[in-house]
Amino acid sequence: MLVMMQIFGKPPFTERLMIDPGIFDRWHGSSLSVIGFSQDSFYTPEGQLATYKHLTGDPSGRGYFFIDASDAVHGMYYSNPAALINLGNVFH
Repeated sequence: MLVMMQIFGKPPFTERLMIDPGIFDRWHGSSLSVIGFSQDSFYTPEGQLATYKHLTGDPSGRGYFFIDASDAVHGMYYSNPAALINLGNVFH
């Protein structure tokens, strides 16, 4: 449970647990997509992509999506959800 809370950025904010590479590998029957936001003040796009690659074992980054816009912030899911609707069509 604590691992899932950390992945989603929920408190408590304690030291990071070590998460095995490829835990969300598609061969494990799971799927993970990550959206990076150009104006995110908490995470860099490079860090988000690296996290995606580590968790999925996918070096291609095909499940990583980057939004480059003036309102592409960490809370865009809440501040402008309509902008994410078309992007949602690519998730399977």
